[in-house]
Order: sequence, then C-alpha cells, then structure tokens
Amino acid sequence: MLEAKLYEASYRRSGLHGSHAQARALNEAFKKFDLIGSGKIALPEFFRAMERFGLHVRGERYGRPGVGGVDQKVAVALFEKYANGGSSIAFKEFTNAFLKS
Repeated sequence: MLEAKLYEASYRRSGLHGSHAQARALNEAFKKFDLIGSGKIALPEFFRAMERFGLHVRGERYGRPGVGGVDQKVAVALFEKYANGGSSIAFKEFTNAFLKS
C-alpha cells in the first residue's frame, strides 16, 4: 500500500501523464528524491523525498523527531527492497521499482 501511495504521489506531482511521458516522469521523480545530485538515493534522501510527496516517516522529519505517519521500519524495508540490499538506490533500480508498480 505504501508503494502505491508513493507511486501515485510522485506521478501526480510530476504533472506528466500518458505513456510517452513515463520516462520523463520517472527522471523528474528521481531528481526529486536525489536531493544532493549524486545519481543515487540514500536512506535520508528517501525519507525526505517521502515527506515531500506527503508521506511522512514517523520519527524522521529532516533530521528532527516527528510523530505520526509511516512506521520507520516499513519505510526502511521499502528502501531496502528498492536498493536490492545496497546502501542507496540507483536510477535503474528506481525505475525498475516504479515500472513494476
């Protein structure tokens, strides 16, 4: 369910619709997640991006404690799924995850 919400939020906020815009929408969404421009998404960036898309992670708010929202363990599990056991999510892993949604 979290994946579906994240998927919907990223596409809705991209403003891009239709099959021809899918690659562009994925690229724009990835850029919004990759806050430091490293070409990969680290866990703190993933949490911040989820917040930006309206999915607050309980216990995290830009490095400050937060309340409510998605359980942190659930968000970490989703990140690890996308990262394929690594410490960051590359663009290919990100697009593969969204194309499966």
